[in-house]
Amino acid sequence: MSLKNLLGLDDMNISDTEIMEKIKSALDHDLNEVEFVRNDGTLVVVRLPRIDFVHQMDPWDGFTGYRNN
Repeated sequence: MSLKNLLGLDDMNISDTEIMEKIKSALDHDLNEVEFVRNDGTLVVVRLPRIDFVHQMDPWDGFTGYRNN
């Protein structure tokens, strides 16, 4: 299943790559949501999670889960 299908944007002439670029741009600009307008005029709002990267664990840091410093 494509991202386009999951978001209900089947009738739009947009690729999954373009959707991801729009979401990445919104995250880069610290926005809370991305809006898409379907061909029938319906507004689809994708809310973006707030991620505090400073306090998130890096999944590759201590890959085994055990680290002795």
